[in-house]
Amino acid sequence: MTGSAAAADDQTRYAGMMAGQPAITAADTAISSRTTPVSAANRPDQDAAMSQLLALISRAESPVHGYDSVHFGARIKPGKPPSQLTVAEIQARVRATPGQPHAIGRNQIIPATFNRLVSALGLSGDTVYDRPTQDRMGRYLIEEAGYARFIAGRMSHDAFMDRLAKVWAGLPMADGRSAYHRYAGNRATITRAEYASAIMTIFPMR
Repeated sequence: MTGSAAAADDQTRYAGMMAGQPAITAADTAISSRTTPVSAANRPDQDAAMSQLLALISRAESPVHGYDSVHFGARIKPGKPPSQLTVAEIQARVRATPGQPHAIGRNQIIPATFNRLVSALGLSGDTVYDRPTQDRMGRYLIEEAGYARFIAGRMSHDAFMDRLAKVWAGLPMADGRSAYHRYAGNRATITRAEYASAIMTIFPMR
């Protein structure tokens, strides 16, 4: 298998792994002896907390170019900044440039997830992938990861961190590695200690 074919194969397997979100299990929602939930008194303002969480994800996924980030492994870049592209233009680019990574924007969303979110959010092909749209997609993925359960105190900090790490490859799992380590060149870009510290700052334990 050639290097380019191997890269394409890795990207295909990675897309398959990322396409669906894992179901919330009893282990995810259990409160461990060393991790307590966010208490009602300590629950942060929802909008502010979500914005800080999106910023943390960007720190791991797109620390330099943010909303205009393109996967580093993409050989063929888009003709204009991602935040100026429409949904239809992004989808057309994916079809026109097979065999390369296509994660795009602040949240580094891959095609399978992108298309699912477009459908779930009722976006049209003319919708611009601007800051509000990217943030809306990011919030949707965070909610899917169990945000409401976490805020309500029905999911531990560690469990919520792991669920986010199953969505964003740059965030580390409990073992310090990406859930998608080496798939399509992925790796954790911050340490688990840095991740935990940031989460605890946003969502203090009681």
